[in-house]
Amino acid sequence: MEIHDENSEEIVTATKHRYDDLIGTHLHNKIQNNKCMELFLLNGDAERIGLMTKDFKINRKMDTVKFVAM
Repeated sequence: MEIHDENSEEIVTATKHRYDDLIGTHLHNKIQNNKCMELFLLNGDAERIGLMTKDFKINRKMDTVKFVAM
């Protein structure tokens, strides 16, 4: 799950497309003013999931990035 400013949508889309093979479900929701929350349900190689999470975390345009393993 990550939260970002609506103006950062292109960055999220570019990152998301690099990991399309992992994404089973993707939910996008406006949560307040110009903020969006993206929820990804992932399935696949743990190393690639870690890389996707890292790509979101190192991007300064993201307000919040949380990873929950189940």
